[in-house]
Amino acid sequence: MLLLWLPLRPQHLSFSSYPTVLQPPPRRVIGGHIVAVLIGGLLTIILHSSFLNPIVAGNRIVFDVMAALSLGISILLMVVTNTEHPPAAGTALGLILEGFRLEPGFL
Repeated sequence: MLLLWLPLRPQHLSFSSYPTVLQPPPRRVIGGHIVAVLIGGLLTIILHSSFLNPIVAGNRIVFDVMAALSLGISILLMVVTNTEHPPAAGTALGLILEGFRLEPGFL
């Protein structure tokens, strides 16, 4: 769970420490993280599906390829949607590394 909060920390530190410095527009910050969560979540669901689970269990390469794909696809979609925000790519990577659960009280 800690890995999901790490990409948000630099932005929070930047906003609170240097309020007069030009900050990225909210569209890029929020939009970049939304794109990263969608891509990271989708690839996490695919990675932990019953189809790939036997393949991933004995092979680290598939896991590494999915992590690289989450970064690449999320950055590509951020560029296409004009929501580039480099720390947001870490959100997609954090979802692949840590996974997520859709249940109440998880956070």
